[in-house]
Amino acid sequence: MATRDRVSSACSGIGATAANKRVTVGGHGGVREMVRLEGGGYLHEIKRVVGMPWERLALQVSQPVVAENAATASEVLDKMTETSAENLCKLLSKMMPIKDIAGRKNPGKVIRRSARLSSGDDFLEALLFMEMDKMEGLVQQGLKIRMASTADSASSTAAGDDDGDRRHQATKDSMVSVVLIQVRDPEQGYAAIGDPMIGVMEASLEKKDGRVKLEMQGMHVAGILFGASSKGRSNGRAMMWSACLGQCKGSHNGRRGGGGGAGAGDVCRCGFVRNTNRVFRR
Repeated sequence: MATRDRVSSACSGIGATAANKRVTVGGHGGVREMVRLEGGGYLHEIKRVVGMPWERLALQVSQPVVAENAATASEVLDKMTETSAENLCKLLSKMMPIKDIAGRKNPGKVIRRSARLSSGDDFLEALLFMEMDKMEGLVQQGLKIRMASTADSASSTAAGDDDGDRRHQATKDSMVSVVLIQVRDPEQGYAAIGDPMIGVMEASLEKKDGRVKLEMQGMHVAGILFGASSKGRSNGRAMMWSACLGQCKGSHNGRRGGGGGAGAGDVCRCGFVRNTNRVFRR
């Protein structure tokens, strides 16, 4: 079997775009703003940078793709580690390309839209707009993990082992979408900060009155530790770290509380959970 076929199989069908699907997206209201990049994807500046050596941070996010044969983020991340870290990086970069925007003054067009979207809108874009503030927090947790040189700071698990990533929440009417996230420094001409991270979003699909409602259920951010120690279960192999949303104040199972208005998203304050490292099998 060709290498690309093995990697594609390990990623369990990631790569099916869903721009032609239209649903109603549940969630809070308010107007959000991002830059839609000329080469595809989005650029979003983090509103609140906490505990970082940078004053400002921006996220360059690829266009999302759907993991067709997966019901949970944990399932997707497990399957990703069934190949080598190098092959995974090549595959993800091909499926979700991120163009280098360093030094560009006008990388794209600013778009402003309501985070409460109706039928006729791209529901994957809707998810990004609706949950970008949670992605901001998880990415900052990811930066802290990488800066701490954490190859041995969390116990590792082989792909497929039980790691408590809320697998039990999987339902047959769920959808998992994946993005690549490149952190950039606006103060340095949007220079890249480290390697891209992987964002995985879980959503539920509910059909009611002839319409399909989409609601966020969970979010994970992951990255690769190439300098894994020879100690412990990794045995010198690369590892994947990941973090997910914990319980949010005023919400249930990591979801936002109800209510609309422009400030509704600012009420929710979510905790973050560091998951057990996964070891790449090759």
